Amino acid sequence: MQYQKKTHGFGPRPVKDLSIAPVDNEINFVQPAKKEKPLVLVFSRDADAAFLYRTILEIWSYRVKEFSALEDLPVIIENELPDLILMDGVRQFEENLENLRRIRADKRFCCLPVILVSGFVQDAFRNSALACGADDFLVKPLDFDLLERTVKKNIRGFAGGVRLDNL
Repeated sequence: MQYQKKTHGFGPRPVKDLSIAPVDNEINFVQPAKKEKPLVLVFSRDADAAFLYRTILEIWSYRVKEFSALEDLPVIIENELPDLILMDGVRQFEENLENLRRIRADKRFCCLPVILVSGFVQDAFRNSALACGADDFLVKPLDFDLLERTVKKNIRGFAGGVRLDNL
């Protein structure tokens, strides 16, 4: 360390010699823990719809896993609990309502936020989906801004297997 004489104050102060730059391994910075991107499970029997959801969710920085049979859900979440399930219910609406009932009846998945997307616009379909436990119901054709807000809202209200808005 070199010293530079000050013209005022209480004597010389240490000054770094900038001609010798420190090597990266000489400085120990505390790195913030990397936070995992939220995981969204996409349930759809339509490969084109699943591709669309995967693409748009990945653009929005979500991790995505797809499944097309409810029996696959325990296997998929064996190692990691998802932050949200997005169900595409355009073709088999009644079957998706039954799947939603089974998700809500299973204590492992009962608190997971579920968004149901359907082509049925009637209020009766919306009311049925919400009565079976859907957290939100969106109608096709999708408004992607609304989808993004809905996904964010439901993920923000869920943490570690507990619905925060139920506390």
